[in-house]
Amino acid sequence: MIRRGCRRAVPKPASALDAVRSLGECEWRASAIRQFETQWGGWRAVAGSAAFFAIYHPALSWLPVAMLGMANALLLKKTGRLAPAVVLHMVYNAVVLS
Repeated sequence: MIRRGCRRAVPKPASALDAVRSLGECEWRASAIRQFETQWGGWRAVAGSAAFFAIYHPALSWLPVAMLGMANALLLKKTGRLAPAVVLHMVYNAVVLS
């Protein structure tokens, strides 16, 4: 059920790699932030999800990825939709990886 919702939330990717990254964003946001929200609530949920999101990336990128994670968590909380977080993640990846 979550995956079906993610397919609707993910914009048409520019490449197969974008599609994989976007689905990863869906999986992460759909499970982690909601779990943290029920257990911790508020800013602790945002900061916790961003921290866990960051540590799954190379150590040199922890700070910018944590900031991206916080922005994505706030977008999800504000809009209630995954699509804005997925789009922001795709833009971030396009800028950083190009």
